Amino acid sequence: MKKACLIAPLAALALFGGLYAAYSIRRDATVATQQAQAAAARRDKAERDQAALVASREAAATAAAERQRVRLAREQQEAAQKDALAAAEQRRTHAFEHERKLRSQIDRRRADVARATESLAVLTPRQQELAAESAFLTDYLQRADPNREAYYRLLENLEAADKLAAAAPAPANHPKPGGQ
Repeated sequence: MKKACLIAPLAALALFGGLYAAYSIRRDATVATQQAQAAAARRDKAERDQAALVASREAAATAAAERQRVRLAREQQEAAQKDALAAAEQRRTHAFEHERKLRSQIDRRRADVARATESLAVLTPRQQELAAESAFLTDYLQRADPNREAYYRLLENLEAADKLAAAAPAPANHPKPGGQ
């Protein structure tokens, strides 16, 4: 029995060692597989996190670029509106100045028209007088034209008589008419 007491625990120990070794190998393989899976999961998670980080950075950069583009577009639109407003204000100011200038010209022209109307009112009777005088002179010339030839003949006859009287001898002691 002494041998059995020694062999049985040794056999049990060997059986336990064999079972433990098989279990330990399986457990080590399972742990290694679990560790490998955990490491792979961590790598996958790290890769996903890295990809998500890169994607979020790209999205942030894209969003920042979009915000920058929108801000620039808004600034350009505001600048264009500001320029348009300034141009409209300048056109309005120019129009007011032009209107003021034209109003003064209109006032001067109205004064000129009033003076011209007064001058015409003064000159109209004179023009009527001159027209009447012109009509009279035209009528007079038409009536005097036939008499002109008669006057020229009369003048020629008088000149001829003067020449004859100058050529004739002067009479001696003629009594003067009137009896003296």
